[in-house]
Amino acid sequence: MYYDLDGSLSGTVFDGTARTSATLIPYFAHNDITGQCFNATTPARWDGTHLCGSSSIVRTITFTNGIPESSFANAGIKFARLTSPDQDISAITTGFSETWMVKVMIDKKLSWTAPFVMGNFYNAWWNQGIDFNHMALAPSMYFSQSEPGVVIRFNHTETRELFEIAQIVGRKLKTPFISPQSAQLDPTTCGAGDYYHDTTNKYLYMCVSGKNKPTFTYLDVNGIKCRYLCPQPEGEFVKEPFIRLWSNVTQWPNGVMPAAGDNVTVNGNWTIIMDVNPAPATFLTINGDVFVADRDTTIEAKAIWIRAGSLHAGNASSPFKYKLNIILNGNKNSTSYAIDPRAAGSKFLVVTGVLSLYGQPPSSVWTQLTAKAAAGATSISVANADGWAVGDELAIAPSFNSSFEYEKVTITAISGTTVSITPALSYTHFGDTSPTISNTYGTLDMRTGVGHLTRNITITPGPDVGFGFRVLTYGFLDGTIVRKGASTLVGVRFEQGGQLDTDYAAAHFLSTTGNPSPSLVESCAFVNSPGYSMRL
Repeated sequence: MYYDLDGSLSGTVFDGTARTSATLIPYFAHNDITGQCFNATTPARWDGTHLCGSSSIVRTITFTNGIPESSFANAGIKFARLTSPDQDISAITTGFSETWMVKVMIDKKLSWTAPFVMGNFYNAWWNQGIDFNHMALAPSMYFSQSEPGVVIRFNHTETRELFEIAQIVGRKLKTPFISPQSAQLDPTTCGAGDYYHDTTNKYLYMCVSGKNKPTFTYLDVNGIKCRYLCPQPEGEFVKEPFIRLWSNVTQWPNGVMPAAGDNVTVNGNWTIIMDVNPAPATFLTINGDVFVADRDTTIEAKAIWIRAGSLHAGNASSPFKYKLNIILNGNKNSTSYAIDPRAAGSKFLVVTGVLSLYGQPPSSVWTQLTAKAAAGATSISVANADGWAVGDELAIAPSFNSSFEYEKVTITAISGTTVSITPALSYTHFGDTSPTISNTYGTLDMRTGVGHLTRNITITPGPDVGFGFRVLTYGFLDGTIVRKGASTLVGVRFEQGGQLDTDYAAAHFLSTTGNPSPSLVESCAFVNSPGYSMRL
């Protein structure tokens, strides 16, 4: 792409027409726009070139990291400019472009790149109408806050209940997720990552823009087939036309509420609100849908199996504001339960249905020191302490050549970005007012990292803390029914998770049934793990 700033390249040397400025790009039919961009075939040496006049702003977008990966390998992508936002894709037989995979990078697998004229709607689709579960959109560094954006429309064949879209800034996921718009986007005013989902026509509209776009940002897009509206296995459960309360003894079988030590089953046709602390169970099986009420709650059992149902606390738009503690009791020698030959053990929470825990992590879960913190110090200066409170725990990373010079401290006072802590630091940690290395390629921040560890949703191992616990999201053939677990874990603290002397992780994702359902782990804290923290 050439930006001719004074017309010297695109003027008389080009075709004899005087121009003050222009943009020269490879020819793509989707950018044929009367009065703006034309196919430069005269003179012949410019054949295959698009010339866009001074009124046109042209920027490139890279589409990358398509999942399922096997579907996108060596697949071409097509682009067409839309004459109206709802133009029928099947009617586009001319004026579209096709490009193939242009580069493969470590962090940008299966990548396609093309130029677009800002202020327009375009449709992007792949050969044979491939639907993506995940895709990333990376705008070029030339996108500007003062310029219009572009709206990219994706058509999907399979149903998508919702999309989760976020900005990735400096390789870190920015939270909260971007909220969907209730009406169609305007490419001239929309901000980076704004989106509108037309569920009727199965169109996702995404804005790629310099507005609200930090430097070195790309958009991460996940298409969720079902989360809250997942159908029950065919012929297995028919939902009751009412909602039960855990506290209502008359709604339990034989009018007897579960007592401590019982094996408890939530039937598949139930929808039940957990409005009390249930008695500590031995084995809790969830086949129906359980929603934790807006209150402080403790769920306690030696083992929990979300078999065909779901367990929810909060959601993406309304996170859980109270305290929820899931306690997995027992020890290494406790009774072992078999879900499947590959999923057996004790002190576990197995998810072959849906686990959805949306906590309220602070807006700053990871930051850096902005000044040196010497050994013996009882306060630190950080770049961002938004959402932190007295009593919260912090992890301070090592700064030098020993990986053991990490520290865990508790906040005793906060004044702006100065945080008082206890106990006093045992080691010295490097800090500075800004990243220490910066050049045209980016920045390298050498300052010590500080992680926030306190969360309002916790999973703990009960009195026997030495062995740990396991949260397994799993897929297998349950008789004749395929189970594919899906866990959404936002702002959850795993306290002493991961089981000692095993390969069982605190958060473990394992599937034996092909492509698993999508799961999410975001802004979680793993603290004092006796075993693996996470395995995929």
